[in-house]
Amino acid sequence: MNVSSLVAQAFPTLDHQARDKIIKSQFICGLDPGTKRQLLKREPMTAHDAFEQAQHMESTKVIMNNEANSNRT
Repeated sequence: MNVSSLVAQAFPTLDHQARDKIIKSQFICGLDPGTKRQLLKREPMTAHDAFEQAQHMESTKVIMNNEANSNRT
């Protein structure tokens, strides 16, 4: 079961846009402070946008850390 289905079951009278705002808000609240700050600056419009942007930021962070570690050796 995905998050959207769970939110739809929990809030059956809300429209899709309202449920999406709940998902996006809760997702952002669960991020580490640095990622949360960067994501909020980008102002994602939907939960899907927030997921994709956060994933991109985390991938970039991993790449940067790997490069930094390889430069130390």
